Amino acid sequence: MALCFPGSQSAAGRAAQHANFFRSDRSVRFVKATDTRTGSIVAWARWNFYVDGATLDQTPWPKEWAEGTNVPCVEYFFGALDRKRDAFMKGKDFFLMGVLVTLPEYQGKGIGSSLLQWGLEIADEKGVECWIDASPMSVELYKRLGWVEVDHVDLDLGKYGGEQGIVDRTVCLIRKPGGGEWKVEGGTYYS
Repeated sequence: MALCFPGSQSAAGRAAQHANFFRSDRSVRFVKATDTRTGSIVAWARWNFYVDGATLDQTPWPKEWAEGTNVPCVEYFFGALDRKRDAFMKGKDFFLMGVLVTLPEYQGKGIGSSLLQWGLEIADEKGVECWIDASPMSVELYKRLGWVEVDHVDLDLGKYGGEQGIVDRTVCLIRKPGGGEWKVEGGTYYS
């Protein structure tokens, strides 16, 4: 992401831009985990619930990117992810697991899994699939919760001003309600 958004925008500026973006998106849901001893937020997740008439087409992408944004990189990367997701999810009700963040000192304690489980339980109740675009290092966590790898997007960093010969992979995964079985093109079954 640093390659897409290398600009000098301050953390406060990014927070304000994100807050405005998400306030206008009726599909977005945030859930957080707080350390009860300190009151500090130690993990949070952003889900989008594209059900009951809310669709991806209604997501308000910024009209202008912040100064310093690597626009060709952003347009390629997020456009490729959108096309992959559309190939599997267009026209369906589904949940998008958009962001999961856990402070390093709280990782490995099941906190991130509990934030995922929160959305998965609601998805199971509604009978909808879930989608996530994930870093390769997080894929095993998602698979343990019933997600199945269906595709990926490779970002050649050298094409967008990054280090030559380095490719950053993002993995696309789907979870059926209840983590049920389904078929991927080519005849391979996953559960």
